[in-house]
Amino acid sequence: MAKKRKSKALLPEYVVLLMIDDGDEEHLAFLERCRLNCDASVHEECLQLAGTRHFTLAKGHLSAEEAETIRFSRSPGLPCRLPLSKLKGFKSCLACGLDQSTADKVVDLSKTLILPEAMKLTTGSQLHLSLYRARGKKGLETEVSRMRAANENKSLGTVTGIRVVVKIIGTDYSTSRTVELSSS
Repeated sequence: MAKKRKSKALLPEYVVLLMIDDGDEEHLAFLERCRLNCDASVHEECLQLAGTRHFTLAKGHLSAEEAETIRFSRSPGLPCRLPLSKLKGFKSCLACGLDQSTADKVVDLSKTLILPEAMKLTTGSQLHLSLYRARGKKGLETEVSRMRAANENKSLGTVTGIRVVVKIIGTDYSTSRTVELSSS
């Protein structure tokens, strides 16, 4: 007899993240233009810190036991270059998107994951790299407009996907687990 699952509301929400590096020189120049065109206090509180930047591949409410089962079925092909092609149209978040072929490559990588049924994969159009998030700070919408204007028709650069991790939303990245290849 199958073990009954706890209510979704009682389970923590896990995410599977494609962690990225700091990016190439063009990406670092893009980040510098953002910094120069963002209020210093908003920049300080809203910038997604290096080492925590990522693309969300999947999310779902899981037990710790279910989260431990997440593995790759085959080599995911990491590291992988990810040219950033556009700024997403979010009002209170500055996020970069991917062109269709790059998004398809990330979705293909996601499909190498063995995931519990409760996890939902992120679609190609949903994929984004959040760089500035409000986190309760007021004023980011205005700053996002300024940063967009400063980067109009300029390169966003390229980042590299370096590893995939699993973590509970809201916990520190030091609690994450790197996803490994399945041993079976």
